[in-house]
Parts: sequence; C-alpha cells; structure tokens
Amino acid sequence: GFAVLSAGQGSDLFAAAAQRLDRRFSSLPEALERLGGAPAGARADLAWVLPLFAFLPVQLRFWRADEEFPAQLQFFWDRSTPQLLHYETLFYAAGYLVQRIESALSEKLLRTGGPPAAERFL
Repeated sequence: GFAVLSAGQGSDLFAAAAQRLDRRFSSLPEALERLGGAPAGARADLAWVLPLFAFLPVQLRFWRADEEFPAQLQFFWDRSTPQLLHYETLFYAAGYLVQRIESALSEKLLRTGGPPAAERFL
C-alpha cells in the first residue's frame, strides 16, 4: 500500500506547483499518461500512479483549488520506500516528478508525443 511522507503539519513544498497544475488541470491526464502513468482509484480530484523506477511506483494525488482551499499536490510512496531511498532523496524525487509533469504539459511535448522513453524517468 501507499503512504504519504509529509514535510510536516502546515508545510506544503509543492504549493506553487499545485497552483500551476491547477491552471492546466484538463491537460494533466494526457501528460501523466505520456509519462507512463495510470489512473489510481484514490479519493482526489485526480489520482495517478507513476513509475519513478520500474520497481518503485509513486502515487500522485491532486485536489483543485476552490473558494475555501488552495490546490494541493501530494505524493504517496510504497511503505517500503524509506528502506530503499533516504527520506530527503524522496523530496528531490518528488520535485523531479513535478518538473517532468510540467515539461509534459508544455505545448511542444504534448504536440510531439513527449521525450523518448529512456528520458522519461531517472
């Protein structure tokens, strides 16, 4: 199963990225599919599983902004992940995934079908 690894109560390292993704919400499923992702059945406005490595899936959950709350982006990792990667490394990996998602959302990548498969992930 997946578990969230948090930066702490009230901390949102991905607030700015969530705002940017919220503006392009309708394009997110196509971008995530191009990155090798698949829909996940989690409770969120959008939930997908992405392969960080072939052996290490990451679940992304995204909630759109509304009149009461800002957009929110969370990453859920397999419970065994801290045995494979240092806690700090997970934040760099999540940041990398955000960069890849934003790159996939760019008009050029969506038009051309995205980067070669070998360049999609670490």
